[in-house]
Amino acid sequence: MEIVSLRSYDGNEPFVFVNYHYLDADAVYPQMERLGRCGCRIWYDETCVPGTRRTEESEKHLSRASAYLAFLSKNALQSDSIRKEAAVAAERGIPLCAVLMEPLSFSPETEPLFYAAPQLDKNAFENEDLFFSRLLQLHIPEQCCDAWVRASALETLPALPAEPEPAPAPEQTPAQNASPAEAPKKKKLKVSLSLFLFIGAVALALLIGFLAKQRDAKTQPAASPETASADDASAPQTTEPPAMALPENLRDFSFTLEGDVFALPCTLGDLTAKGWTVISTVDPLSAQLNGSNSRAVTLEKGGKTVTATFFNFSGSAKTLGECSIGGMDCFASDGASLTLSGGISCLSSPDEIRAAFGKPTEESVRGDYTVLKYAAPEVFDVYVEFVCFLSGNDQSHSSVRMRNFVRE
Repeated sequence: MEIVSLRSYDGNEPFVFVNYHYLDADAVYPQMERLGRCGCRIWYDETCVPGTRRTEESEKHLSRASAYLAFLSKNALQSDSIRKEAAVAAERGIPLCAVLMEPLSFSPETEPLFYAAPQLDKNAFENEDLFFSRLLQLHIPEQCCDAWVRASALETLPALPAEPEPAPAPEQTPAQNASPAEAPKKKKLKVSLSLFLFIGAVALALLIGFLAKQRDAKTQPAASPETASADDASAPQTTEPPAMALPENLRDFSFTLEGDVFALPCTLGDLTAKGWTVISTVDPLSAQLNGSNSRAVTLEKGGKTVTATFFNFSGSAKTLGECSIGGMDCFASDGASLTLSGGISCLSSPDEIRAAFGKPTEESVRGDYTVLKYAAPEVFDVYVEFVCFLSGNDQSHSSVRMRNFVRE
């Protein structure tokens, strides 16, 4: 079966990487077509045929995907390539979702990645619309869809049912659990034990306080003001390590874009003032971005493009003009010149990047490209990532991704 109405997305905005087994194509294609009609940007390997290995295009698109969606079946669970690509997605921190196309049973030992990922059992729903509504709303990131097409599609789908709240367990007293003869004995024993524990805790606290004072009196003799001042001056000054482990020349998230200097986070006004415009059929200044959400938007100047990610971590909707830009993606194929400290760009080699910024937080080599990531520890979405293709025409896939999302 061939999809005529849907082609794999090949642009620079966030998209979903879709994986499935070719024997399940008749069941999976209608789901992908429907996702496409709802404004979802998806990529799937159109050239995949039985008995062949995954193509280089598949590997390159997986490196750029924002989400990974696997349609699982008994056939799919026998596929080494599907397992391998799921492992690569997990390694890169790409969110995984597994749609169960038939009843399946697997454990953390046999399928650890899919077992841990959110699962959606297609056969557990009363009808196709309920299944698709949950898939679209809960498992497809909003930033991977055209917001207005998605919103129109949701109006035609059934609303998600509210999650039932568990009924509170009836509160039982000891007397209810015990026989009439045992209840008075248990109640008396409970009161006596509580009183004993309370008295013991008070006595222990008093003893600890007394011993601490005795120790301080022995080990910390009083010092004269002169001695104290001298000691303070000679004592080494200690400071807490900075929260950021990013190299110093990356911490301000400044960059030069087509000769103009910016820093993340910035605003749409900062970019439009320098001639950048939003590629959209809707006025970006009036387009709404819901609270606790983000959206990727393509900006253009002189035929060159970059992708800016707006964020809104407030509790209410804002227009894009009111939101901040915390993400910037630049691909070599888009023609825009984005440079960081030391003249580093998406065309720089891994050696040049290491020389400028030191050892990366994460580094991995995958086939003909290398990924270097400089990230702040234990802070979500604060990093700079380089994807470096080194050979021939493939270098056009090289990219720089910057993220500095500051919570409000």
